[in-house]
Amino acid sequence: MNNNYKINNNNYKKFIQNLSNKKIFLIQVFSTLIFQIFIAYVVLLYAEHSNLINKMHHILLVALAGFIIIITIGLIKSRIIRILLLTLFSGIVGLLLSYRLDLNNEDQNELVKKSFLTTVIIFIYIVIFGFFLSFLGARISFKVSIALFLALLVLIIAIFILSISGKYPLYKKGIAAIVILLFSCFIAYDTVQILDRNYNGDFIDGSLDYFLDFINLFSGLLNYN
Repeated sequence: MNNNYKINNNNYKKFIQNLSNKKIFLIQVFSTLIFQIFIAYVVLLYAEHSNLINKMHHILLVALAGFIIIITIGLIKSRIIRILLLTLFSGIVGLLLSYRLDLNNEDQNELVKKSFLTTVIIFIYIVIFGFFLSFLGARISFKVSIALFLALLVLIIAIFILSISGKYPLYKKGIAAIVILLFSCFIAYDTVQILDRNYNGDFIDGSLDYFLDFINLFSGLLNYN
């Protein structure tokens, strides 16, 4: 019992010390995340009002631009440029959502509010769970990283096959449930990663990971409800 107490006490001290060391970094990560969600929302409202995207080839070009920006963020070293690119990417997410959603429709507007609130609640709980895992001494292994990557790859392939075959609507809720589960796992994964990995003060990667988790979780809830 004394040994267990010592182990828990050591874990607690290490965890608190880690939080203390990363306090500013965590504030930067979460404040940037909130700002990017705000940008996506503002662009969504503006794009809805202005009807900026109303054709399929528009959405494909915008999605391609977003993909290129994600890759560019990983290659560029300048923090200022990376923040600007991340903000641009958030705006693109808002544009993509504007194509999919009709906020003038009262039922859909209520669905968006409900899904967003649920996303925030799930996100907070999973982040807390990730903190608890870190407290227990959890570390991200290579096997876990590969398993999550393969699960995401299989999901993307499945969605693509179902979409081109015209069967996606039949499996929409099931796919949405898998998306919710998978990106909940990614939130826990990224939380442990953020607490464990040395980012050398570069909070942009952590914010981007969380932003992608948040948006995909939100999309999954939209499709499930």
